[in-house]
Amino acid sequence: MINELQRRLDHDPVLKNIAVLAVDPGSMSTGIVRQSGFWLLRVVIFQFLVPILGFLMVHLFPNGNWRTPEKSSKDVLAAALNSGPTPLSERPKGLYLNGSDLGAYNPEADDPIKGMVVWKGSVRFAQLQKEDTILKDWQ
Repeated sequence: MINELQRRLDHDPVLKNIAVLAVDPGSMSTGIVRQSGFWLLRVVIFQFLVPILGFLMVHLFPNGNWRTPEKSSKDVLAAALNSGPTPLSERPKGLYLNGSDLGAYNPEADDPIKGMVVWKGSVRFAQLQKEDTILKDWQ
């Protein structure tokens, strides 16, 4: 979908300077389990053990599978606001970032035919109409 959106933006005379990036924030400890009725999971594991694990993992493997919310939020903000160093050039387009590292798209996500299918399905699901967008090639 990212590649399909970037392709459509690149061919649009008005929107061609817009860059689309995908950022994988990784797994992280958040308050999502705060409503859990299981005390051991809610308190011991997610308020004590998981934050310690996240802290250690970020220091050992900064872009590993497990990250802290602070690390993930910095990566997302850097992708949105920074212009350098590599891979965040002045106008990076269609990149996939695994945290702060340049990553590779899954082969399925790189498939232009599948990207078109997801695009058309998304337009249909969202009930997008001509008056909802200024993108020329939106259908």
